[in-house]
Amino acid sequence: MDPDEPAAVINPERIVFMRDLVRGAKKFVEEYYIPDVLAIAPFYKDWFTRGEGVGNFLCKGSRNWLAAIRGSRVLIGGLGFGFTLKSALSALASDATVVMVELLAAVVAWNRNPSFNLAA
Repeated sequence: MDPDEPAAVINPERIVFMRDLVRGAKKFVEEYYIPDVLAIAPFYKDWFTRGEGVGNFLCKGSRNWLAAIRGSRVLIGGLGFGFTLKSALSALASDATVVMVELLAAVVAWNRNPSFNLAA
């Protein structure tokens, strides 16, 4: 983590900010995401047999049509462990443009570090 990066400073205000973000995310998941998933899940039973959920279905589920779109542009929000980015790069045509947006420099640095072999 870069100590000169303002987002990397740990202080009481930052802790409260992060706590509030987590609470907001938890509320969203409980009040909107889970009810929506439960409402539509019966229509997509076959997706749950894939062993990894549906997180990368658009990248992995139908590679043939993705590779056929020449000059496509894809935006990926959040790097995480890099699996969505890796899936997109392997599924898209060679002339596709992929833009990955990650807010935290520490996440990017973690993924670039070769000693962390968990990254995709």
